Amino acid sequence: MSVGRWQSTFRRTRLSRRRLLTVSARAGVGAVGLSLVGCADPEPVSDAPPAEAASSQTQAGQEQQQQFSFLPRRGAAEATRQAGEAADQEGLLESSESATFDPQILRERYHWRHLPAPPIQGSQPQPGGELVIDTPGVLEWNPFTEPIEPVDDVGLGGPGHFLPLLYSQLVTTQVDDQTDPHRTSVTGDLASRWEWPDDLTLVFHLHQQVSWSDREPTLGRALTASDVQINYDAFREPGRRQADTYDAVLRTEAIDDTHTLKFHLSQPAAYLLNKMTSPWHVVVPQELVADPTLIDWSNSSRGSGPYTLFLSAPDSEWRLKRNPTYFRRDPTSGAQLPFLDVIRASDYLNWRRGRLGESDALSWQTEEWKSGELHGVRLLDGMAEARHAFDANPQAVFQVTPPRPSGGLYFSFRSVQTGAFADLRTRRALSMALDREAFALEMFNGFAAYDCRQNWAFFRSPEDSDEMREWPWERSELGPVAAHNPSEAAALLRAAGYDDDSPLVLNLDVPPALSPAATELPIYDQTTATLLAAEHWQAALGGLVAVERREQRWEMTIDRSSYKRFDRFPNDEAEIIFGPRNWGYDVDPDDLAYAELHSSGRANPSGISDPDIDQWSVAQRQAVDPLERADLLERIRLKTLEEAWRIFLVNPYHVRARAANVFNLLNTYYADSLELAPKQLERTWIAS
Repeated sequence: MSVGRWQSTFRRTRLSRRRLLTVSARAGVGAVGLSLVGCADPEPVSDAPPAEAASSQTQAGQEQQQQFSFLPRRGAAEATRQAGEAADQEGLLESSESATFDPQILRERYHWRHLPAPPIQGSQPQPGGELVIDTPGVLEWNPFTEPIEPVDDVGLGGPGHFLPLLYSQLVTTQVDDQTDPHRTSVTGDLASRWEWPDDLTLVFHLHQQVSWSDREPTLGRALTASDVQINYDAFREPGRRQADTYDAVLRTEAIDDTHTLKFHLSQPAAYLLNKMTSPWHVVVPQELVADPTLIDWSNSSRGSGPYTLFLSAPDSEWRLKRNPTYFRRDPTSGAQLPFLDVIRASDYLNWRRGRLGESDALSWQTEEWKSGELHGVRLLDGMAEARHAFDANPQAVFQVTPPRPSGGLYFSFRSVQTGAFADLRTRRALSMALDREAFALEMFNGFAAYDCRQNWAFFRSPEDSDEMREWPWERSELGPVAAHNPSEAAALLRAAGYDDDSPLVLNLDVPPALSPAATELPIYDQTTATLLAAEHWQAALGGLVAVERREQRWEMTIDRSSYKRFDRFPNDEAEIIFGPRNWGYDVDPDDLAYAELHSSGRANPSGISDPDIDQWSVAQRQAVDPLERADLLERIRLKTLEEAWRIFLVNPYHVRARAANVFNLLNTYYADSLELAPKQLERTWIAS
């Protein structure tokens, strides 16, 4: 695709996004069953005049400002609550062509802390039934499969993300309708309890009535501590995708007659329990660790988890049925788990994309969703599509949650040690030339917030230093590099030696125009964000910059199951990269504070090397006191912003919809899609 055609396509996409923004503002979003979860107190948007030299996106944002209040902020909570009540009285939250969709009001009105306990309809959870959900196909059900490089702990549509439904873990995360979406809540799975006798010893006590499948090779035998030890010793082997989690583990010790497993550490590991909740860290029978060829992993299982596998098509669907010998009971009702008899998962999202095309995705209305047979769906375009889903099924519950900590838009540099971007002034200039509010309006209808790629749940609250904070980050917390200041940005570039005759060349990493099969690809958010940034830089900096496009390259990977896939990688000539791939689970801040920032971190492609960061990122791994760790993480965050090693944009809220009669099917703060917190499906139930 030529540069001209590429830019023309982007302009058409932008016009489409603006039409969606205007339509959603005019039409409103129905509030029947609308649950907006996990948002901070907003405060009124500043009356300060816009910065000079605003881009066309900034102007578009100013035109919409009366309809869209961008970014929830703290303070003035009472006024906002009153505004929400007034909106309710005036019917502004109902489905109405004249209603104005104001995310600020909706976020506060349906904040998680204001939501009452969900109705249980006067009874205990009801067992039985078939749950039908919209989720990606599973490429691999073997946790010991060879990793696809770069290692993805859990990737969108990637392999293995529903493994805990078949195979139990030592620990997992607490996920249900009553879980605070801003917190990590680690709970036992195979472990009935655990303790730290000292900072270098972690002892797990296992449930004693756990049995394996009654089929070959386990034939219903009891689970032992040795089973668990063999799995975790295998995880620690060099080259395993799980190995990085256990780099502080010296050895494990199993005591079968007491069902006890000990981890002996070389140093304190504050991150260990959180990272062990990753869906990849499951326990399979030791017979299968020794010989994975004993079963067909793609269509059968031999686990101790809540379900068993009986169908899996990697590119479309999978089906599970209840494990009748599962050992766990519901902690509230005492009933046997799981509640559901069958889970049927189909990839409706990609079906809609393939059937309707990206530009018509908002028109989807599947018969299963309209009839209530489809119980949970992913939404392609946030609140804009939520309106269409609401029209198709007005009784549904729509949940809006904070995003994954690593899910925000940002740019990194090919190198911060050599070349143009080794100069701090150039990095800061590019950051200050961008208008984040315009990005949020243009790309997400204002339904996004400022971001700094850190896990906020591990930072002190600005209101109470003895408590942990909520998302989002405030603009004032992100320093001067996050402010839209074109004049200062231009001054920095001139000071760095650039002018109209010798501009700073920006080689941008963008997705390819065509697939390996030479078919035209849809416009990705990455494409939109990159070209939007190019417009900002050109509008704010004029002849001081020269923008050039560097198209990504395709690489084919064949995994252990002979599944062929093509992945996109940055062009070797690109110097400004739209973020690395998602390197970690990020339920713990270590993958963002150590792996991405330490000079020897596995996810540090830019070559960040700073003695303070190296010291602090190691110290936070060993700080078992949460508040001590929070202070170290804050030092890392502030230094990262000061040095502008990456250019952070915004992080969008996420929206899912579920049928009104389905319970415990909820996104948590790091789970922008169900595959990141699959364990909730053992307690999901359907009311008749």
